[in-house]
Amino acid sequence: MADRLFTSAVWFCAALIAAALLWVVGDLARLGLSHISLEFIFSAPENAGRSGGIGPILVSTLLIIGVTLAVALPLGLMVAVWLAEFTRRENRLGNQIRLALDVMAGIPSIVFGLFGNAFFSIYLGLGFSILSGGLTLALMILPVFIRTCEIGLTSVDNSWRRGAQALGMTRSATVWHILLPATAPAITAGLILGIGRATA
Repeated sequence: MADRLFTSAVWFCAALIAAALLWVVGDLARLGLSHISLEFIFSAPENAGRSGGIGPILVSTLLIIGVTLAVALPLGLMVAVWLAEFTRRENRLGNQIRLALDVMAGIPSIVFGLFGNAFFSIYLGLGFSILSGGLTLALMILPVFIRTCEIGLTSVDNSWRRGAQALGMTRSATVWHILLPATAPAITAGLILGIGRATA
């Protein structure tokens, strides 16, 4: 009975969240679809954004997200693999890196913005550019992405690793061909969480 009640409560909460999401999306579609046109999508904003379109804003947003993913995806995966597969749980350096990532995940976005402006825009001389914005957002999403991927890697059953060793696969081949594909849901979740935080 307790298991049934708990399962019912979980399904009720999931249905409630799904209903709220559908309500918001439906409200946006009902009120916004009539105002969307090709002219609105491709034209530039006018009167400080009060009129015109979203063309340049849309392009710059996509470019910044592209730079962010190009930096954060390989770097985050490498750090996550190193933490999960090549360090022991009692390793002091690994634990310090995990603690630093957890602390960085709780830092407000305005702090990352100030750091990015001071370091990338001013100190490195990148200025107010797509590159400096993408690098700043990459720093913002890396903590969440790395920790999510690490948890996904550590959750893979050890029998997969032992089976790969029995077949004579190297450790790097095991990571690339077995562990990373098995961790694809966690990688996707980490990217969604990171991009959601970066674009918020």
